[in-house]
Amino acid sequence: HLHPCHFRRPCHLNPGHPHFGDLAGKAVLITGASTGIGAALALAYAAQKCRVALHYNSSRAAAENLAKTIRNRGGEVFPVQGDFSIAADVERVVEDSAQHFGRLDGLVNNAASAACLSRTERRRITTRTSTLAPC
Repeated sequence: HLHPCHFRRPCHLNPGHPHFGDLAGKAVLITGASTGIGAALALAYAAQKCRVALHYNSSRAAAENLAKTIRNRGGEVFPVQGDFSIAADVERVVEDSAQHFGRLDGLVNNAASAACLSRTERRRITTRTSTLAPC
């Protein structure tokens, strides 16, 4: 939990919101990020100067519109499509995102279809994501 003393300065992308300096420049993959809670999370991370990999499955237009909004606000975004009911797509999305940014520092698993993956597959993906973050 963040205490109010962690608020450093207004965010350049959304002047009314605080900026957390420790998130600036971090690369974060947000799954299911084209609509709803995922889209709100993508905007929030971008407002904190995170580099956002924006995963979507079938909502391409929504993902492109959200990516445009983030770019227009000065953020860095990488939209990436994948059907998370297919394990190979999950791995490709993680790998493509890490390759685009040179690393991944965080993962927000918001994709509803990720629940279709077995516990072993989810653990392997999470472990792979963890190894992509620098020490």
